[in-house]
Formats: sequence, C-alpha cells, structure tokens
Amino acid sequence: MKKTTIILLILFSASIFSQEVKFVKASSGLIVRNTPDKNALRIGKLKNNTRVNIIEDTEISLQIKDDGKIINGNWIKVKNFADDIKGYVFSGFLTDKIPNKGPENGNYYLTKIDSITEKKYWEDFQKNIETKPTFINLRDKKHTNLAKFEIEDLEFYDGTTISIEKESGLKNIIEIIKIETSYSACCSNTYEYFYLVDKNNRLINLTTIENNHCDGPEPYFTYLFPSNKNGKKDKIIYAKIIPQNKGEDKIEVLKTFTWDGIQLLTEQ
Repeated sequence: MKKTTIILLILFSASIFSQEVKFVKASSGLIVRNTPDKNALRIGKLKNNTRVNIIEDTEISLQIKDDGKIINGNWIKVKNFADDIKGYVFSGFLTDKIPNKGPENGNYYLTKIDSITEKKYWEDFQKNIETKPTFINLRDKKHTNLAKFEIEDLEFYDGTTISIEKESGLKNIIEIIKIETSYSACCSNTYEYFYLVDKNNRLINLTTIENNHCDGPEPYFTYLFPSNKNGKKDKIIYAKIIPQNKGEDKIEVLKTFTWDGIQLLTEQ
C-alpha cells in the first residue's frame, strides 16, 4: 500500500467576497474573448468544470447552436480562480451546479474523482500502463480550495469523509475539521487529517495520522481535544487508544501540545 500524500494550502481569508461563482459546463472547454463579440480575439480557454468569478453581465444576448440544440445566453465577463484568465464568455456554458461534488459538512465540502479521470485510470491499469495519481479537494462555501489530497491507489480506495466538531477549549479556535481517507486490501488503512479552524477562518493543520486494522479491535492513534472525553483545556493530546474487552479503553499519551491561540507548542 502506497501512503497517500497531501498537499496543504493554508489560507487566512478568501479574497472573494460578493462575487458570484459559476462552473464551466463544456466538455471541450469554453473560449474566452477580449470583448463581448463572437468575432473578438480569443485570449484563452477554460477547461470543463473550471471555477470562475462573475465580474459583469453585459446583458448582450447571444444564441448558439450546439449539437443540434439552440442555447440562449449573454456575454459574461469572468475571471478564473487562478486569476490568469480574464475576459468574456458565453453564459450558456456556465452552471451553478458544483461538478463532482462529494460529501459536505458545515461550511465545507469535498470534491470527488470525476468520471473521466476514473475511466482513464482504469484503462491504464488494465493495460499495465503506469497510472497517474488522482486528486480530491477540500473547499469552503466560496469554492476556494483549502487542501488537495492525492489518491494513488484507486484500486484500493474506499472513499473520503468529512466531519466537524465544535471546539471551545482551544483559544481562538471555533471548530475542528477531520478528513478521513480509507483504503482496503488484505487489511484496512485510514489516513486522518485534522485542521483547527480559528475565528478568522484560518486553517491550522496537524500531523497526519495513519491507522492500520486487520483483525478485531486493535490499538489506534488519534488526537484528543478539550471537548473530548479525557481532553484538557488548551491542550491537544496525541494518544494511542487500546480497546479493552471490559471497562473503558486504555489511553496511552504519546505527546502533548499546548495551543497558545496562535501556534502549537510541544511540551517536553
């Protein structure tokens, strides 16, 4: 089993406030022009499913025939989230529907692997061609990518879940996001990613936890937060939990961190 890797993007606050977000819905991509005219200079092309911010609706109408169907819309000025393409597109190929949307919880949601990527993966796998890693993202309700997860072993991949816990025992922290990615072969593997969310919606990531399970109740590793049973105020405990047949599970404290409202400090 290859270990899943994660690319973290720590964001303090989104720079987009009131702009409307839409998604490109055009399998061959959407042409961007420098003025709202179908004969205007092409300055770029947006891939299918690209997130864009609506800058202006020109209210200049346009009708396009696509695959035998008449599509009506307007010329819309947009910019993509990478902020490297800005110009006018036909609104008939934009949608409010979030493509490849996976589980959501609170103000966050996960994307899922799109069908085209998944199909290509399995085609390569069956032909013994080296497969490329696939990715999913954690996003907020403004559709900003907060973290990008690499899924290497799609043949063993079970899925990814998101859960959120409110937290009042850590200074300036309002909640904790937990992302869990699961794999199963002979045994099961889980990779758990934890993020503290502060009052400014800044994400602070903790070290990823890996757990392996093969037979019956087995010891596992986790974090204990102040709101959890056996948790302590302003502390984050990294612990090994040993299930017991009778009575409460045994807790072995491996490391304790103090949270001062800004950063984690390792206690000696």
